[in-house]
Amino acid sequence: MPGCGKNVQNQFEALTKLANSYQKITLEQINKWLTDAKLMSEKIKPEDTKSCFDKFKSETIDFATFHKFLHELSERKGIPISELEEKLAPCM
Repeated sequence: MPGCGKNVQNQFEALTKLANSYQKITLEQINKWLTDAKLMSEKIKPEDTKSCFDKFKSETIDFATFHKFLHELSERKGIPISELEEKLAPCM
């Protein structure tokens, strides 16, 4: 997946495996991951992630959709996608 680091994909897969969620992730899991990565702050709030997540009209999303979610969040909040990926890659 161009632009979405392999390490982010590895972390995504590890997270879904831990949750036994069949390669899909929930908004709650994303918010925890963003919190653990210290990305939830004044700039990114749960309302922001919910707004981006709701766009996909699903309770869970796969990695390809998560990649789109990150790009949407990046654009809305003015945070470079590379910064999001860099902070998410080593987190869990």
